[in-house]
Amino acid sequence: RLGVERLRNLPEVVNGPKLPAGCTLFPWSALKPEERADLEARIQAEDSEIPPELSPFLEAPGLEPAADVSVGLRSGGKVLGWQIGHRLDPKTVQYTALYMDASLRRGIATYAVRTECVRRQIAAGVPEQAFEFKPDNETLLHYMQQVARPYITHWSEVRRSGKSLGA
Repeated sequence: RLGVERLRNLPEVVNGPKLPAGCTLFPWSALKPEERADLEARIQAEDSEIPPELSPFLEAPGLEPAADVSVGLRSGGKVLGWQIGHRLDPKTVQYTALYMDASLRRGIATYAVRTECVRRQIAAGVPEQAFEFKPDNETLLHYMQQVARPYITHWSEVRRSGKSLGA
């Protein structure tokens, strides 16, 4: 868990995040129908670089989508990144999908998307963030280890396993 109040006075939260040239941020609720169709096709493609579990269209059972804090990133007329949140409770947003195109992954784009989500979360009066991610999600793991660590209030690990009981 991460308390966003501790981030309120960071310059990029106060002034807005810096973006790579040609990139713009947008509220996820403003995703255009043609962008949605393009993303769905890219996600379903056999050679997709977007892991299915990072699809921005996955529903989180029992969780309310947090449209007021979910953000996308466009460049060259294409959606190349997003962070999608769901409400765990009135005080907490759980970010369930963070994805950034490989061409932007190691630069400031991921940080810009995360920062904009923090700005929107503060404006919405939601004080806590929670994250659930696989350890092979390099984008979010890098962010958590390199940027967010000083602001984390609680870190726990959950391990899951499963077995198919099918025919």
